[in-house]
Amino acid sequence: MARISEKDIENLVALYPDEFFPGDGLKLQGQQVNLKNRFADLIFTDKHGRMIVVEVKKGTLERPAAGQVIEYYGLLKEQFPDKTLELILCANNIPFERRHFLERSGIECKEIAESFLESVAQKYNYSFLASTKRDDLHQPTSDNEIQISIESREKKRSQWAHYHSSEAFDKIISTGGSGKSRADRLYLPLMHFIEEIKRTKEEIVLTSRQLCGDEYFGTRTRPFIEYVCKKHGVESFDFHVCTSSNRKSIKFDSFKLRLSCF
Repeated sequence: MARISEKDIENLVALYPDEFFPGDGLKLQGQQVNLKNRFADLIFTDKHGRMIVVEVKKGTLERPAAGQVIEYYGLLKEQFPDKTLELILCANNIPFERRHFLERSGIECKEIAESFLESVAQKYNYSFLASTKRDDLHQPTSDNEIQISIESREKKRSQWAHYHSSEAFDKIISTGGSGKSRADRLYLPLMHFIEEIKRTKEEIVLTSRQLCGDEYFGTRTRPFIEYVCKKHGVESFDFHVCTSSNRKSIKFDSFKLRLSCF
């Protein structure tokens, strides 16, 4: 069974809301929406013009989740006092007593089984975010290990040139981002926002949280982002640099998109 993260669940609901809420006509308005430094997972509008706030949790729904969405409700009501707001909590498992209380309080509960998430991912060729751990650093202690280390660096340089070629980018695009690289994982979320900007013709700011959860995108993924945007007549610019944990590489936590004709 695939390892499904909370970010995967959020992405799948954001990209394919009709699979989870058929007939509601949900249109995504924002993902990881900043509400006074509190981040609502997903905000949609439905076919009736109501604003729908969806909070996603992996595993069993815990009690604090109710407080989160209620707080989002209050913050959104400050901004949109005349708007009808609906709250939905999604989780793999929702205990009966918790569901009973929440639904009596006007908060909809939606159980989403992992098997259903896997079927939706397979249907749309969505690649689950890999949970990777950094290997312990190992310092060479012999001439042989030093030679292996040098050869490894040369191999990485060769791979860098290959992975940043237009042929490599076109392969990711042709397979719908079904591979395991970070660029593959960025492709579908990025395409969603490209389609959105074509529809609205408005400049938007994208953050790393919206595209890849807790990961940052760095110098290896920026060329891919720029390549995909250019192919679709969209300009990516104003990449905001943040400091990486080891201070050895450049990473970005946000950038802007707009139609190239602007």
